[in-house]
Amino acid sequence: MRISYLELRNYRRFREVKVQFPDGIVGIIGSNGSGETTLIEGIAWALFGNTEEVVRTSRESIKRAGAGASESCSAVLEFELGGSDYRIEREMGGKSLTMKASLRAGETILAEGDKPVKKAVEKLIGMDHKSFFTSVFARQKELNALQNVAAGERKKAVLRMLRIDGIDDVIQKVRADRRDVEERIKGAEGTLLDDQGRDRETIIKGQHPDLRSTLAEAETLLKAADEAEGGATRAFEETRVKRDELRKDFDAYNTTAKDVHAKRSSVAELDRRAESLGKRADEARKKLARLPELEAAERAWSEATAATEKLEEDRRKDDKAKHLTEDLRADRATADGLGKELSEVAKTLSGGEDLEGQKSVVERSKEESEKARAGISDKLGEQRARKREREGAAAKDRAKLEEILRLGKEGRCPTCERRLDEAYDLLAAKLAKEIDEATAASSDAAAKIEAFQADLKALDRKDEALKKKASHIEQESDRRRKAEATAEGLKRQLAQLEARIAAKSNELSALGELRFSKETYDKAKSEKERLKPLHDDFVRLKGTEEELNRIEADRTEVRDRTAKLGLEVEALSRLIVDLEPKKAQYDKILKIVEEKMDILSKAKDEARSRSSKRDSARNALQSAEKDLENIERVKKSIEAERRRKDDLASLEDVMVSFRDHLIGKVAPTLAELTSHVLESTTGGRYGHVELDESYEIQVDDEGALHPLGRFSGGESDLANLALRLAISRIIAERTGANPINFLILDEIFGSLDPDRKRSVMTALTGLSAQFRQIFLITHIEDIKDLMGYVMTVEQSEDGTSTVTLAS
Repeated sequence: MRISYLELRNYRRFREVKVQFPDGIVGIIGSNGSGETTLIEGIAWALFGNTEEVVRTSRESIKRAGAGASESCSAVLEFELGGSDYRIEREMGGKSLTMKASLRAGETILAEGDKPVKKAVEKLIGMDHKSFFTSVFARQKELNALQNVAAGERKKAVLRMLRIDGIDDVIQKVRADRRDVEERIKGAEGTLLDDQGRDRETIIKGQHPDLRSTLAEAETLLKAADEAEGGATRAFEETRVKRDELRKDFDAYNTTAKDVHAKRSSVAELDRRAESLGKRADEARKKLARLPELEAAERAWSEATAATEKLEEDRRKDDKAKHLTEDLRADRATADGLGKELSEVAKTLSGGEDLEGQKSVVERSKEESEKARAGISDKLGEQRARKREREGAAAKDRAKLEEILRLGKEGRCPTCERRLDEAYDLLAAKLAKEIDEATAASSDAAAKIEAFQADLKALDRKDEALKKKASHIEQESDRRRKAEATAEGLKRQLAQLEARIAAKSNELSALGELRFSKETYDKAKSEKERLKPLHDDFVRLKGTEEELNRIEADRTEVRDRTAKLGLEVEALSRLIVDLEPKKAQYDKILKIVEEKMDILSKAKDEARSRSSKRDSARNALQSAEKDLENIERVKKSIEAERRRKDDLASLEDVMVSFRDHLIGKVAPTLAELTSHVLESTTGGRYGHVELDESYEIQVDDEGALHPLGRFSGGESDLANLALRLAISRIIAERTGANPINFLILDEIFGSLDPDRKRSVMTALTGLSAQFRQIFLITHIEDIKDLMGYVMTVEQSEDGTSTVTLAS
């Protein structure tokens, strides 16, 4: 794998950076905190997205602090692998920082989406993000970890880098599975014993003959009870048939007796009704004696009623004409008032200002003000971010300067841990210059902030004036709208009044000439009221005449029904005498049925009891047989679990042997590769290295092996660097057909003197056959001349960083 091109936008410190990566040894140089390591992390972010090694704290920290809310954080990475060119595009934006990603090979899309692209990249390069970082990225803290830890921790660190520690996780899982199997076997074996620790299978088999004997006895008793129940059922059925044959005559007797009683009651009721109707007929004949004398008064009442109704119609027309005349007078007065009011409103609407034109001018002024405010706010935000960033940078540089001044020339650099010596004055001057530049940039930003705030206040005053103007226009428009609405309402009212006046005038004309005499009306009405009592008496007597006719008809009907019911009662009484012997036989058979029913009920109870005992015996036998089947299944399960336990024990032995074999094989290979690198970096002085069981380095010096503690700090750094490079080389070779052909070394020079630095560079040049690209991250500028290419990362006044490439 070879890195060709990287493009970052709004990624941490970088607003926008585009870098072409050459082959060979490339130095990435910059002051502390300028973003040298961030540039390399951008490669990892493009490949794997928001992994823990890249994100550090949270995904929000990925996006540049000064970027706008609508701006996205993105990366484009192009690389070569296995003879093919690939391109990854990754973008994170929006309020929720949603991730978009795509992977292409030429014009072909291989994957889209955050997780699919990450999965496709891992498959393509043959390793996940952790293996990738361990393989290509060697940090100063890893070299210190190899040097400054106890023996056991050093071994763990090496195995973790080589990803061999994953085998221990597998071994622990196998052991946990074996313990789970042993617990299941123990639990299953416990189910084969009863509460007293006796073998349940032996106990159940001993009880089995008694259970079968009990079941046979219960079935014999049940058979006898079923036969008894059958006999009782047959006897009951024979008696029930005789009872059903007699039931028809018994029911006929009861029905006939009820009918005789009901009909005799009806005859008595009809006799009482006949007597009542005779009395009512006599009373009606007495009242009808006055009817001839009231017929003349009835004719006079009819004439008076007709005359009164004619006069009443004339009176209603006269009242209506008076009301219409009064309504017309009032409506015409109202119409005159509405006409005058409409004229006044029309005068108000005539003339006036061009309100729509004034409103358009105000709206345009508002839009211009809002656009200006947005532009000033954006600039103000940028200057505030710049001011905060510059103040933060100045504070960090002051802290670094104070720390360096405190350490003095004899102290060690807090970043690379080498002695300051000749770099002391240069570093102190550089930090002082950066502090002055940051302070000046902060002051400049503060002045611009003050100017922008003054511009915003001026816009506030302009907006207030526009607001008052808009309010005046709106008030005037509202007044004009109300006047127009009032005019329309008056026109509608006036039209409605005119239509109503015309309708009432037509209605008044339709009444014609009216001749109404109140004196004649009152005289006719008085005559009708005088005749009213005689009319009421006549009407009542005519009703009495009709009632007498109905009474006579009812008396005739009652006499006929009474005679008919008498004949029916005589016939039913003779039938009752014939049915009385059948009723006596039915009463006797009922007692016999009850006796047979009691015998049958007792037989059924006995049969149910025997059946319940038989079912209990059968269930007990079936339960015992089911328990034996379950015991057999548990035994087979225990045998299967024991075989699985043996298999897991064998697997554990194999995995332990494999881990020991792998560790035993890796150590000599690491020692050999470390020896080659150390020999090239020490000019051939130290050409042989061995690793003990704890992976402690033993260096051959004049034929004798010595621990690193015997050598100087620079020589120890070289030995640990050689071991770290050997680890990266082994991991890179694991990728098979698509090897990783680049290496990243972060602050590896430590306390090396100039000669050692040159030796390290020479050794790295010798690794070009394995790694086409080697990137060295450092803030030490005196090694520029030793590198083929140099990328300089510099921090701008606004807090962002830029990258330049020079050969």
